[in-house]
Amino acid sequence: MKYYCLSFLFLFFFSPIHSYETIGEGHYCLSLHFSEINERDLSNQHKKLSIENGCTYALLKEGCNLIKNNQKEQAKELFKKSIELGDFLGSIALAIADNDIEQAIYLEETHEDKIAYPEEHNPMKTIAGMYFMMGNNAAAEKYYKKALEIGVGSDLYADFGRLYKEQNKDDLAIHYYKIAFERNESSHSLIGLGEIYYEMGKLDVAQTFFEDERFKNDSDAAVYLALIHYHKKDIPTAEQYLQRAQVAPPSFTDPQQVKIYVENENRRESIIFSLKELATAYYEEKKFDKALEYFIQSFELSNNNETLICIGNSYLKMNQFALAENTFRKLLQKDPFDAYYGCAKIEKKKGNSEREEALLKESLKHKSHYSFRAHEKALTRLVHIYENNNNDTLKEFYLEQLLTAASYDYCFELGVIYQQKNNIYWAKKFYKKAAEEGWMSANYISSMYNLGAIYTYENKIEKAKNYFEKAAIFGDPDSNDALGILYTQQKNFSEAEKFFLIAIKQGSINSIDNLAILYCRQDRIDEAIKLLLKSIDQNGPDSNRLFILGYLFEKSNKLELAAHYYKLSSEQGNLCATGIVHQLNGNFEQAEKYFNQALEEKRYEAYYHLSILCEQIGKPKQAKEYLKMADEHGVFY
Repeated sequence: MKYYCLSFLFLFFFSPIHSYETIGEGHYCLSLHFSEINERDLSNQHKKLSIENGCTYALLKEGCNLIKNNQKEQAKELFKKSIELGDFLGSIALAIADNDIEQAIYLEETHEDKIAYPEEHNPMKTIAGMYFMMGNNAAAEKYYKKALEIGVGSDLYADFGRLYKEQNKDDLAIHYYKIAFERNESSHSLIGLGEIYYEMGKLDVAQTFFEDERFKNDSDAAVYLALIHYHKKDIPTAEQYLQRAQVAPPSFTDPQQVKIYVENENRRESIIFSLKELATAYYEEKKFDKALEYFIQSFELSNNNETLICIGNSYLKMNQFALAENTFRKLLQKDPFDAYYGCAKIEKKKGNSEREEALLKESLKHKSHYSFRAHEKALTRLVHIYENNNNDTLKEFYLEQLLTAASYDYCFELGVIYQQKNNIYWAKKFYKKAAEEGWMSANYISSMYNLGAIYTYENKIEKAKNYFEKAAIFGDPDSNDALGILYTQQKNFSEAEKFFLIAIKQGSINSIDNLAILYCRQDRIDEAIKLLLKSIDQNGPDSNRLFILGYLFEKSNKLELAAHYYKLSSEQGNLCATGIVHQLNGNFEQAEKYFNQALEEKRYEAYYHLSILCEQIGKPKQAKEYLKMADEHGVFY
């Protein structure tokens, strides 16, 4: 929502309040987007069962994960169990866990693979790979470099690519993957390159790698192609690739199937993610039946509670209240907040405000495991209920709770909402939290600007300056523009010009108009006209800019040009300009009508023009009253 904070003509335009907007996506990523995939119950289930069924890979992988979490003793127990089952990698992992690298190298050197395949055997590569699994990237890099000095071992350059990709060193990862590809090490290098370009948002480049003939039947490539087509809004093609990629859940009584399931964990997570992305795409398109289909498929693979919330919301959108309630109630044990909050949304849609209120209060006794914003929304909804019921006591109570609980970005959003409702007391409270505590939030600067604008309205100029100056330090052009206006009002024209010029360099078109008005106040009419004509040439005509030009040419006694620009401004909807056009044509009633309409939009320069009109039609007393009003509103003329 954009509106002007102060009048113009011949005052100045402040920029609109900074409103909240959706931030565009920078990168596409297979990492967590909607759901905490790594917390899903099924993951724990298959780890437990695979270990119980003697899957050495699962033992090794879980042990490495424990090392990452500084649980060395528990990890060593799993490595020992792996050794008992005949896995020599368990011995190497145990040696590395004990920081006995010499023993790890000895075990590698004496292993039977060394004798059978000496040309492929590289102990440093094995040790590096183990460190990589344990999350020690620095040690992994050290031993991969030693492995490179030995110069044998399959997929060595691809391993470097994977290591650097893990560390988000994309340039190095691409470099080594390309070497791996040129050396024909394996198809992993192509997959790796495709993943990096996908995460960088270079979808077309990524697509060329995944569509390589070698990946015709590859599930990993199919998952990525599904995601790429999803981001390109080609949902039918995304569905086709996702169907190709599907991996059925295993029978947990079959150890071999459990092993395959564990080894395909990353692929399966990608499939779960893709299913949820497709479901979300259909949800946003309001195709809730299709969204439900894919949310259910994602849930069947993941058993993830957040996906269950999405299923409940889909039923709710389809007005299937019984199914929605049944779905939300499944969350009662593990996620009571979202269970009660989901049921509250059902009651809201049914129009049962008393039941909704009770459920919201119950939900707030718990915390959401998935969405901090849901807790904020529950509080906000209670505020709205009491606002609608004119229960100011409870409204203020929950507003205070909301102020305490809300994130800095949400405080900014609430500040905008209450400023637009003209509830300045709460607008300032929310802005202050965002501006004074939320220095890392996306709306930190905008909160300071909006506070400055409010204090300007309240004529607390030093407080306004304080917030504008803080925001200006961060390069905010609107704040520099606002400082220019305040210094102009204080007749400190040199400081005003300085801030307007800074704002113009930062891209503020608004400051061009304000600088032109400043020049006008200093009788630098030719400079003002030149500035505005250049701006119109570069940025296109604007009703206010055209109006100022009309005024400047009128002041220069170039009346034909003045009438021309007033007419152009009128054609773009400027009410004062329309009034002047009628006034020039002798249509005084119409002129008065448009000037009054301008006043309804708080365009206080209309007072000045009504004064001129009243002088013209022989109403000197009214002319003086309008001129006084213009002075009181700070109109320059």
